[in-house]
Amino acid sequence: MSFLLDTNIIVAIARRFDLTLITHNIAEFSRVAGLRWADWEA
Repeated sequence: MSFLLDTNIIVAIARRFDLTLITHNIAEFSRVAGLRWADWEA
């Protein structure tokens, strides 16, 4: 449950401030509509 809460907080902050999230966890964050993300490992 803690991971889900942490994920939700990260998404909320990124969307609120119109940020691009840098992550290698594409499976988790690509499901969120309106969230911009980039994978610097790719």
